[in-house]
Amino acid sequence: MDGADHLDIESQKISLAQQEQIYANYFVRSPIDGIVGRIPVNILQQASNGTVVATIINEQKGATISLNEVDASKVRTGNPVQVTFDALEDLTAEGTVSEVDLVARSRRASSPTTSRFP
Repeated sequence: MDGADHLDIESQKISLAQQEQIYANYFVRSPIDGIVGRIPVNILQQASNGTVVATIINEQKGATISLNEVDASKVRTGNPVQVTFDALEDLTAEGTVSEVDLVARSRRASSPTTSRFP
């Protein structure tokens, strides 16, 4: 025997890459910096695509609001926006629309619209 067969080495490389991907799937990474403020899931609970597994608190001031397709078609990036809160009668946040996604994301045909506040 002269050592490991070339095909055996390639097979092991593929196996290692697959195991590394499986391992990487055990972690949740956020696209933004911040502090984890809430974790609404339990250990060993299964999560599917779209499941909220953590709330991140950061300095970014923005909101993603779901609009039906009729309303979303009237909104444009750069439009002024005023957001009010039922629970806080005296609070009104003013900003601009920074992104409009005209593709519905759910069975209810709602389109996410993101606004930024100064």
